[in-house]
Amino acid sequence: MGLHQLLPLFNSMDKTLTIVLDEFQQILEYPEKNTEHLLRGIIQENPQISFILSGSKRHLMEAMLNTSSRPFYQSMELMYLDPIPAEHYIPFIKDLFYSSATGFPIELIQKVLEWCRFHTFYVQHFCNRLYVSGLKDVNKAAINQLSIEILSSYEPLYLSYRKLLSTHQYLLIQAIAAENGVSQPYSSDFIRKYKLKTASSVKSSLDVLFSKEMILIVNNQWIVYDVFFSRWLEHNWKMFNL
Repeated sequence: MGLHQLLPLFNSMDKTLTIVLDEFQQILEYPEKNTEHLLRGIIQENPQISFILSGSKRHLMEAMLNTSSRPFYQSMELMYLDPIPAEHYIPFIKDLFYSSATGFPIELIQKVLEWCRFHTFYVQHFCNRLYVSGLKDVNKAAINQLSIEILSSYEPLYLSYRKLLSTHQYLLIQAIAAENGVSQPYSSDFIRKYKLKTASSVKSSLDVLFSKEMILIVNNQWIVYDVFFSRWLEHNWKMFNL
């Protein structure tokens, strides 16, 4: 049942309703070319219903909501969700592990959070793997071993990414990962360190990697979008260059 069929039912209810459309940027992949216009029309026709449009791909959401030629231009109040602060995340994780009689030192929780860049999906994935392992006392060796296991499990996928990129594009994304984020990708020091070609070639490769949604800008730094992929690239670079 689509929104057109559901909304009359909602309107008949004597209640205040809010509809949340998660991963809203996915409508850009629909085969219909006018999906944005259709949804904007539905929202305008139902002012008694509040709509929340959420999405994990910030640059696509921003383009939809901030481009004057798009249907949703300035139609919503923007709200950005920052990473959960460590002072809230650490007690939450520690309590969950404590309930299973597992010791998880605070300094190691902090290490996991930093390794996962405080990104909830990756933190949950890592901690779930650690929790179901049945380990009673978490130590540094266990954290390091699990990180290697996770990266190894994704390696076939990451090797396939290599085929999607030119040599220079791959060198650049590996350099960004090795630096754990780059604010000045055109600097001579960065280009020389990672054996990149020229500033103009870096610009071209950045554009391609961004268009493929493999990198993005956060806090004025270029970073690799997939945290585990970034750590895999970083790990491989260090293996061969240290």
